[in-house]
Amino acid sequence: MSSRTLVPPAVLNHQPSDLVWIIGRTAFDGLFVVDETRRYLYLNEPGARLLGAPEAEIVNRRIEDFTPSQLWPAVQRLWGEFKRRGVVQGRGEVLRADRSRALVEYRATRDLRPGEHLIAAREIAAAQVSVDGVRAEMRGEVAVLTPREQEVLQFAAYGRRTREIAELLNVSAGTIKTHFEHAYEKLGARDRAAAVAECLRRGLID
Repeated sequence: MSSRTLVPPAVLNHQPSDLVWIIGRTAFDGLFVVDETRRYLYLNEPGARLLGAPEAEIVNRRIEDFTPSQLWPAVQRLWGEFKRRGVVQGRGEVLRADRSRALVEYRATRDLRPGEHLIAAREIAAAQVSVDGVRAEMRGEVAVLTPREQEVLQFAAYGRRTREIAELLNVSAGTIKTHFEHAYEKLGARDRAAAVAECLRRGLID
């Protein structure tokens, strides 16, 4: 194993090509090579910083291990699109090793080598960013909805009105409106429809 390898030989069974290694060492963005099971085979130092763990603790783990569990259905959908189209790009959340979250933008290309796929990702550090047309505020980490806020938005996705949701949850209509307002602020959404759309995009509701 070359001394240039970024992780210890005991952990990494995969030797990146010279070109991948050179690009990885040069790039400012996080670069990851994953296999068909979404298992990390290789990453560069910016990638390790992005996920908040040493390379040796990331290699051989899967993308889902660094993704909030609420977003796993979205990962499955994106992976299916990735397999069909060969490329995918967008924005999403990563779950760092310390359990904090970060909003990232990413691009991925299939078949860097047979069965190995390249992902480039970087954190979006702006105070406000647009995620698929919805503005989201960043305060150190991505705002997280409470379970009750998710529940309220799930009922909204089913077409329930405020009074109906209040009756189902045995609370006042004013309390439901407060939950909506807090969710709008966290998601950067202007109204109920935009908040529901953003939650669906993130896989927070069905």
